[in-house]
Amino acid sequence: MNRKTLLKNLVSGFLPLLIFIAADEFFGLVISLSIALTVSCVQLGITYYREKKLDKFALLDAGLILVLGIVSTLFNNPIFILLKPAVIEFVFLIMIGVTLFSDNPLIIRMSQRYMGGMELGDQQLELMQRMLYVMFWLFSAHI
Repeated sequence: MNRKTLLKNLVSGFLPLLIFIAADEFFGLVISLSIALTVSCVQLGITYYREKKLDKFALLDAGLILVLGIVSTLFNNPIFILLKPAVIEFVFLIMIGVTLFSDNPLIIRMSQRYMGGMELGDQQLELMQRMLYVMFWLFSAHI
């Protein structure tokens, strides 16, 4: 898998938030949230069309935009929708913790999906475990 494809897969999760930030400069909170939710739902539909199944992360992303958007609208403050990356980071921290501190290599299994079926060797798995350990503590401090 080339870097361009990997970067495209990773950036797509931030697209609705980036569009919300841009739309918020021109429109009100409700319209900007509606645009971001629409983009998220379109991404979910495209993913479903391509893979014939719902992507759990795209579904989580759309759900977070909906829930945090409702809270932002109720309080008339966009800060709640802007917390979405922190919530995603916390979910990712939990997944890293499950991978490191249990017998369930959740992150490794998920990464294989993005690598197009490429298998990791023992040395690569060991390096990934070390990297995840560092990431776990960095994310813990960051959150």
